[in-house]
Amino acid sequence: MFGGVGIVKTDGNISDYSRSSLYGIASNLLNQVAGAIASKIPVTIMIIDSTEGTELEIPVNPQSIKLSWQRKTSVVNVIRLGEVGFTVGTGLESVTFDSFFPREYVPTYCKYANIVSPRKAHSMMCNWKARSNWYESDPIRLIVTGALGITMPVTIDSYSAEERGGEPGDIYYSVTFKKWRGVNIRTMSEAEQESISQREDSMKKPSFIDVALGNDYNAEEELFKASKMYYQDSSNYGSIISANAKTIANAHGTTRLVLP
Repeated sequence: MFGGVGIVKTDGNISDYSRSSLYGIASNLLNQVAGAIASKIPVTIMIIDSTEGTELEIPVNPQSIKLSWQRKTSVVNVIRLGEVGFTVGTGLESVTFDSFFPREYVPTYCKYANIVSPRKAHSMMCNWKARSNWYESDPIRLIVTGALGITMPVTIDSYSAEERGGEPGDIYYSVTFKKWRGVNIRTMSEAEQESISQREDSMKKPSFIDVALGNDYNAEEELFKASKMYYQDSSNYGSIISANAKTIANAHGTTRLVLP
C-alpha cells in the first residue's frame, strides 16, 4: 500500500498485459486517489438569509446529500412516426438530505461546540418554508462545501420534522431545497396605465354611430371605417347594413345607425 492506494505487484513483463488491462488498472488507481482526496475535504452546510440577516450552519452532517436535476420535455405523437420529444427548458436543481438537530453537543458527530438549539433551528427552517412571496425579498442561499461544491439561491420545497422516543429534545428532519430562478417583472407607471386605459376606452364598441348617408359613396366609406374600427375587419360592414336596412333605405343626411 502507498498513500492508501493499493499497488499491484507482478513478476510478469509489462508486455504480458493488454492495453485495455493497463487502462483499467490506471483508471482504478485514479478513482482511488480521487476518493481519498474527496474524503479529506471537510463538508460544511450553511443556509444564509440576507433578508433577515440570519444564518444557520447544519450542526450534524447528513450521511448523504442528493443533488438532482432533470430536463423538461414535451412529447408529441406524430402520425406514422410515433412519439417525439422536444426540449422545452431545464428543470430546477434540487438538494435533499436528512439529519437532526441535537439537544446537546457531542464531539463525535457535532461539527461545532456552540450548536444552535433544536427549537430555534426548527423555527428558522419553518420560517423559510412559510415565506410566501420570494419576489419581494432575496432568496436564502445554500452553501455545501466538499466534493459537490454547491452554492446557489434556493427556496425550501419541502420540510418535515419529528421527535423520536428515547431521544428527548432532538429534532430529526428531512429537507429539500430547490434552486430559485428570479424573473424580472416590469411595472407600469401611472401615466402608462392611464394611456392604456384611454386607448381601451376609445376602442370600445358603442351602441350607435352617426353616419352621413346623403351621398352613396361617402356612406359606404363611413361604414367601412366603422367596421374596421369596431370589428377590426372592414369587410364586416355588411352586418351594419343588414341591422339597419329600413333606416338606411329611408335616410337622408346624418343618420344614427345601430351597431350589431
